[in-house]
Amino acid sequence: MTLTHVIRKYGVLSLLVVSTICSLWYFTNFAWAAQSSTTIRPNSTINGGWTGAGTADNSCTGNCMRVDEVSTNDNTDYAQAQAAANDEYGMQDINADAQRATNILLRVRMTRQSSESCFLGTPQNVPLQMGIRLNGGSLQTVSKTVTGSNGTYAWYEENFSGSFTQADINTLQTYIAKANAPSCGFGITQAVFRVTMVEAVITWQTPEFDQSASRIYENQNNVQPGASLATTNAMAD
Repeated sequence: MTLTHVIRKYGVLSLLVVSTICSLWYFTNFAWAAQSSTTIRPNSTINGGWTGAGTADNSCTGNCMRVDEVSTNDNTDYAQAQAAANDEYGMQDINADAQRATNILLRVRMTRQSSESCFLGTPQNVPLQMGIRLNGGSLQTVSKTVTGSNGTYAWYEENFSGSFTQADINTLQTYIAKANAPSCGFGITQAVFRVTMVEAVITWQTPEFDQSASRIYENQNNVQPGASLATTNAMAD
């Protein structure tokens, strides 16, 4: 029996049923796209406890302008601390369609310009404290043993993994801190920490859809009433 015969025998409603069945589609291959990364830098100063020094570039206000450099060759301006103090910076918005971020890599370029010293006894070198804050919540901090000294800069890095939305990333604040070394017998001179760059590398993904579609059922020119339609994976025209 042809499709024409089916229509004559069962009416227009049968045409609607057959057309609907023969036109069923489904999208395939939803997945998260390959990971990408974007580097963001300070664009505001939330708290400026360190001392700004050197030639400022006026890219933002406060110590932010001392640590937002892109090039590692620029050591002419910096934030530094000898007494216990902390800095916290607002960061640039991520300029990408980051539907899901999976990691925040915090990077701080720093030197211990001078070391702790005691008149008597052995000083205890203090670590660099660094961390992040999201959505105005609690600080997440780590301590890093300082290796670079006397003007030799080194990168200090820490990964903060999780599942972050783009809105989360756009609230990101970064944090650096120095503590005082404990007393060592008699008299102590505190070390000087000097930071030239702070940045965060955001690893993110966007959803990816295969825009091709497949028919669930093949169009049939001859339809037998009550017969099953053949399934197919043939790609749509």
